[in-house]
Amino acid sequence: MALSPTLEIKKSKHGEYIPVLNGVFLHSAFNPIKEAESFVENHLTTLNQKNNILVLGLGFAYHLDQILHHMNNFHQQYQVVVVEPNHKILKACEEFNPKNLKRLVILSGLEVKTLYQDANFIRFLMNRPGVIAHPASFNFHSEYFKSLLSFEADQSLSSFQHRLPNELKAYFQQFNPNMTLNQIFTQLETKTKLTTTADFMLGALSTWTNNNTTKVDTNDKHAHC
Repeated sequence: MALSPTLEIKKSKHGEYIPVLNGVFLHSAFNPIKEAESFVENHLTTLNQKNNILVLGLGFAYHLDQILHHMNNFHQQYQVVVVEPNHKILKACEEFNPKNLKRLVILSGLEVKTLYQDANFIRFLMNRPGVIAHPASFNFHSEYFKSLLSFEADQSLSSFQHRLPNELKAYFQQFNPNMTLNQIFTQLETKTKLTTTADFMLGALSTWTNNNTTKVDTNDKHAHC
């Protein structure tokens, strides 16, 4: 079993609290707010075009404060979901920078397999969210996030069907329960015409899980501000 990383809390030169994992600062040691502003400016197109955003990495949420600010300007309704591998980061953020956490959906400390068994998370992915990776968090937990983005649904249908959203349960009854989700994706791709809502939803999930590894840009050129 891998050892849990050591978490320290330090202050930036501007006085903001910063989580440090195994000596790695997850935000700028000088000015994390300015760093977050510059980072999010690189993603304004995504934030404008998508009202569902998946953020990889919580840190102490300085980047998320900026994302929420812009989403509030761009959209009347939106949802921001955050995946954070280390639950200790969330507990520390609740203590040191909690102001916007209640406006987020935060999934912390969960295995990738568990995330893909969550009906709400699956439903969220079917909306094809924009994906933004917090550079320091993504780099520190690179294997975890790469696994999330390249998830291969190789479980048999019978092993996860009961966890699916209600709108998909009936749809999956047409398939052999021994088929994997990847096999179902392949069969869907051979369909000449998508006819049902579930067809489109499943196609969206297939696109998301198969393509997102190449679409994530951490844009970390401001990471040392």
